[in-house]
Amino acid sequence: MRITMNVMFVLLLNAAAFGQEGQKPGKIKVYNAIVRVSTEEKKIVGVLAAVDDSTIHLKGSNGSLRINARAIKSIIIKRKGNVGRGALGGALSGMFLGGIIGFASGDDEPCSGWFCYTYTAEEKALAGAIVGSGLGALLGMGLGAVRKEFIIIDGNPGVFKARCDLLRMYALPPHFVGY
Repeated sequence: MRITMNVMFVLLLNAAAFGQEGQKPGKIKVYNAIVRVSTEEKKIVGVLAAVDDSTIHLKGSNGSLRINARAIKSIIIKRKGNVGRGALGGALSGMFLGGIIGFASGDDEPCSGWFCYTYTAEEKALAGAIVGSGLGALLGMGLGAVRKEFIIIDGNPGVFKARCDLLRMYALPPHFVGY
């Protein structure tokens, strides 16, 4: 029982350390921009590289692209890898919570009969951790997939200038050339 409590404590510390949003020095957050423009039917997708007063710069698989603010209908900003990070965080949280709930339910009373199963608190904690991690991963994937910023420009340069600071927050740093 003491070993199980120690394992749960270590898992709690790992989950708490994983959940911190601190950014490591030298690590760059990369955001994808999905841009709807008035001149094309399909959406333009690329990494948000830079934002000027009247244009945005995207880097994609087929090179760089500048899009004028007058042509932009809307922009959706989404961080790369959100679904995976959400799944991992959800799995760790679900595992911890499921383990705690299973352990808190205690040992089953002994029973006799033809179809009788009894489980210890440790066995219930393990089962709860397994089920909780699966459910947590699914929930985390869903939450990670819907996390995005939606900006409507509608070709209005005034609205674009008002939202420039927000867009610059998601753009790559000016000195970054690796993408």
